[in-house]
Amino acid sequence: MIIVNFPEDERVITTEPVYQWDYGRQLKITGLDENLITEVHFCNRNCIEAKVRLGVFADDGVVVTIPDDLLSDPYNINVFVYVCSGASGKTSRQLQIPMLARKKP
Repeated sequence: MIIVNFPEDERVITTEPVYQWDYGRQLKITGLDENLITEVHFCNRNCIEAKVRLGVFADDGVVVTIPDDLLSDPYNINVFVYVCSGASGKTSRQLQIPMLARKKP
């Protein structure tokens, strides 16, 4: 599991890298307002649209599974934390997950 803690004044963070062809990897994001619905949008430079996942609050953070198809591409993964509060929504944080490319197993 990749764990990221956002200090209040940070908006963009680079995480530890992942290896291409990993699967089932989870991301835990702490330092967010837990009273809001949180979507997590994943994409890389090949994406036309972001892949939207609903974050689940657990152990003082939002936990979400990184889409496996993005883990099969050799490109860094961009992650956008999107919070919704009924009548409005906004991108509140951004992460970049570096990809360590390798040969297909």
